[in-house]
Amino acid sequence: MDLKSFLGVDDLVALLTLSQRSLSCHDIGGLKQLVANLGELIGFEYAALAQAKIPDAFIDPQATIHSLDVSYPAGYMDLYMKNRLYLTDATICTFLSNLAPVHWRRVDQHFENPYPAAALSLDLGMVDGWTHGILDTATMTCTEMALGWPNEEKDPRTETMLAYIAPFITQAYRRLLNGQGREAFLLTAREKEVLNWLKEGKNSWEISMILHCSRRVVDFHVANIKKKLNCTSRSQAIATALYHGLIQF
Repeated sequence: MDLKSFLGVDDLVALLTLSQRSLSCHDIGGLKQLVANLGELIGFEYAALAQAKIPDAFIDPQATIHSLDVSYPAGYMDLYMKNRLYLTDATICTFLSNLAPVHWRRVDQHFENPYPAAALSLDLGMVDGWTHGILDTATMTCTEMALGWPNEEKDPRTETMLAYIAPFITQAYRRLLNGQGREAFLLTAREKEVLNWLKEGKNSWEISMILHCSRRVVDFHVANIKKKLNCTSRSQAIATALYHGLIQF
């Protein structure tokens, strides 16, 4: 993810500040404030977070699904959970298939008529939005953040910012729910070096030039890092490594 190619200095500083604050977020009030501050950057009006174990949530009607309604339209989350709309929510399925930011309108274009979750969003004034988060591969626990707009959202800057910051915010929510402390992860010196360059926004090719190795070697290290940290994306790996003190800002 080459943030510097898409974002200005002010955006980069704001993202860095939010990511640092997320690592020391210890209560729901602080988490809500983080989300509100993100809203000042990208202008959404509606926000919610949720966590569930996959596939338990899709199989067991009694499975525990945690949700945090930050600023969603009144009644949306109650109806969504009561009617188990997550079972047919195409944005969730799309996220689980590619583990990247999901733009609601792009997903909606594949359906002739709005699916139930999308229809409810439209009825309550959420015309467009984004979903992104993290997946713990060890427990298959998915933690997501959904952001909604009252109009169509087309700014490519939004996707770039969410790809970076959503793993930090959803990681903080996961820690608050699970009471997760700092764990001991064993990374090699070279893996930590690669992580530090990833944190600086370098891509595999740039890191290979810095470390005087092939891009394949860098990708090999990245794959090992994600496996050891139970992460599915580079952003999630950075957030996890920073929280556990494997690398520093």
